[in-house]
Amino acid sequence: LVLAGYSQGAMAIHQAELKLERSGNEDALDAIGGTLLLGDGDRTPNSGAKLIGGAPAGGEGIRVYLHGVAPRDVVEPEITVEICAIDDIVCDFSLHRSVAWYRHAAKVHTGYGDRVGRSYLDRAVDWLTGQMGFEPSLRVTRGSARSSDRPPTLNSGSDLAVRPKLLSGWTGDGSQL
Repeated sequence: LVLAGYSQGAMAIHQAELKLERSGNEDALDAIGGTLLLGDGDRTPNSGAKLIGGAPAGGEGIRVYLHGVAPRDVVEPEITVEICAIDDIVCDFSLHRSVAWYRHAAKVHTGYGDRVGRSYLDRAVDWLTGQMGFEPSLRVTRGSARSSDRPPTLNSGSDLAVRPKLLSGWTGDGSQL
């Protein structure tokens, strides 16, 4: 099972995993093979998760910055990737900026569907599939067929019994590639 969320969806997944941990629900946590958080407003400074997108490691999400939630890092950083572009108003927030910066930062947060944003997603999916024991080589591009029709293969020595569906066709604007 791979969990992925964008913006408020990333915050919901971040908090849901923390709730599972607090409740001691190890079976549910064990079922999660990986987590991808895109523009997470609950991002903590110096998270243990893999960070992609250029935002500083010491940056934090808007809800953490404004003390809407206590800063709590992701539950399983070894299988969690956070995508946060530098100046993203939601996951790289700071009050000490100009009005023009806020307009720019809002565009950054809503711009993950562009070429650069998709490259961040591609890198995140590659890293996450590698962490899960899969070959990170499956790609779907607009107007073309999958490079391989066979399902992802497990790397030798892996004890994973389930082959999750990979999230490599998302564009950021709600459409599929």
